[in-house]
Amino acid sequence: MHRIAEQIDGISFDWYIAISRGGLVLAALLSQITGQRNIDTFCISRYSSDGDPCQAKIIHKNFSHLFNKNILLIDDLLDHGETVNLTMKYLKSWRGAAVKSIKLAVIYWKPHLIVIPDFYIEKCESDKWIDFKWELEQNIED
Repeated sequence: MHRIAEQIDGISFDWYIAISRGGLVLAALLSQITGQRNIDTFCISRYSSDGDPCQAKIIHKNFSHLFNKNILLIDDLLDHGETVNLTMKYLKSWRGAAVKSIKLAVIYWKPHLIVIPDFYIEKCESDKWIDFKWELEQNIED
């Protein structure tokens, strides 16, 4: 996350928004590195409990504190882009109280997408499976 911190150095964000669950660990780490204490979550799920894709489910809540604010949206992986697109659209139009700007930071970006992150650590192949060390169920080979 130090590489993301270097990329955003000098840019003022009012809030970090972690896409739950993938962005939670990253937002906490980036907060510690940069000193940003305004952190919120956007809870969205595109997968069922058995891991199969399903229609996106959003946990609705009040985002009025984001009105006219500069947001850094944080997630672990930009894969298909659907979750990020839905999240950005939702935050930009929440009850007409639009945010001022949204920038996106991810660890991994699969560049076969229309969505391009503003900040990322690594570009990877679109068919590459990525396991994160903090995930409980993974297939990491040493």
